[in-house]
Amino acid sequence: DRVGVVIKHAGDYQLLNGNQTGAVLLEYLFSTLKEKDMMPPNPVMFNTIVTSDLGEKVAFHYGVDVEKTLTGFKFIGEKIERYSITQEKTFVFGYEESYGYLVEAFVRDKDAVQASLLIAEAAAYYDSQNKTLLDVLHDLYQRHGTYLDTQTSLTLEGIEGTEQIAKIMEHFRQSPLAHVGDQRVIASEDYLLQERMINGNKEPLFGFDVANVIKLFLEDGSWVAIRPSGTEPKCKFYYCVVGNDMQAAQQKFNDFDQFIQNEIKKV
Repeated sequence: DRVGVVIKHAGDYQLLNGNQTGAVLLEYLFSTLKEKDMMPPNPVMFNTIVTSDLGEKVAFHYGVDVEKTLTGFKFIGEKIERYSITQEKTFVFGYEESYGYLVEAFVRDKDAVQASLLIAEAAAYYDSQNKTLLDVLHDLYQRHGTYLDTQTSLTLEGIEGTEQIAKIMEHFRQSPLAHVGDQRVIASEDYLLQERMINGNKEPLFGFDVANVIKLFLEDGSWVAIRPSGTEPKCKFYYCVVGNDMQAAQQKFNDFDQFIQNEIKKV
C-alpha cells in the first residue's frame, strides 16, 4: 500500500521522503492535466494535517483546491465518498506524508500499484527532458521555497510513559507557545478542543473529528505539529520548515527542535 522512491542523480542515489514524492507527483499530474486541457471541474486534492505544505503550493499553482484531514487514509476515503455523492468537487489526488498515495478513486485507500505506475510515467516523461525527479523537486523549491519536512519522537514506555505523554500534551495545551525559536506563533489549531487561535482570537475549528493533536503555525510559513502515536509509546513532533535553501531550512529545524526539546524538559 506504500511506495518509496530512490533516484540516481549525478552518480549518486538519493531517497525522496513521502512529502517530496507527493509534491513531484502533483507537479507531473497537474501540469499534464493543464497542458492537455483535461483538468476536471472543481478539482480537489486531499492530504493530512501533518503533510508538508509544499504539495498544497503545487496544487494552488494549478488551480486545485486542497482539503486537510486527520492522519489516516480512511479520512481521505470519507471525503472522496462525500464528493462522489454531492458532486461539488472532483477528486484528483490524495496522499499523506507516510508514503501513501491515491490517484484514482475506485480504491478508497492508499494504493502503491497506482502510485508506482504514476512514478514510472513521471520519471520517463522527465527523462525525455533530461531531468530526474530530483531535478523536478529542485524546480519546485525554486518556485515555492525550500521545504524541509521531518519528524522526531520521544519514546516513553509503560504506564508512567503514557502519563508523561499526556502531561506533555497538556503542557503545550495549557501553556501555549508565543514563539518557536525566533519565529512567532501566528496561529494554532487544537483538534482535541476543536479550536483555532489566530491573532489572539479564538474561533471554532470545523471539519475534523476530535483528535489529540496541536499544530502551531509560524510567521515564516513553517509549522510544528504535536501528537501522541496511536500505535507506539511515543509522542511525535512533525516539522514543516521553510527556508531560502536547504542549509537555511536545516538550521531553522535545528533551532525549532532544540526549542521544543527544552520546552519538554519543563514538564
